[in-house]
Amino acid sequence: MNVNVKLSINDEERRNFADYLDGHTSQRIATRKDVNNFVRGCLDAALNYEAKITSPFVSEEDEIKQLTIKGFDASYIRGWLQVKNR
Repeated sequence: MNVNVKLSINDEERRNFADYLDGHTSQRIATRKDVNNFVRGCLDAALNYEAKITSPFVSEEDEIKQLTIKGFDASYIRGWLQVKNR
């Protein structure tokens, strides 16, 4: 199923979101891809997709390494961790 969600964010919000994703301040603004990957990571973690990706007994650092090796980008991983660490 394709889900179309209308989300309007201004340039300041995009810049703040990019800072959050990157872990430091910069002039970069978040792209559509950054937002989509973040949301996908949130959804996968909320739906317990983690069982298919990582073991529940690994450290967060190892989990990040596993996700990176599997090709997930930083915005996806941030979204994943945002939900998983709740």
